[in-house]
Amino acid sequence: MQYNVEISDLAERQYDKFLEYIYNILMNPQAAASLMQDFDDTIKILKG
Repeated sequence: MQYNVEISDLAERQYDKFLEYIYNILMNPQAAASLMQDFDDTIKILKG
């Protein structure tokens, strides 16, 4: 099943803040990269 995926401005800002926190505060670039990959994979699945 395909979905029209739209990411709000608020969601984009929160996503950026999550990545910034994981990368800069937790100092875990591998976790940040994993989060980005999982997010991208989920969007692709939803779009079909």
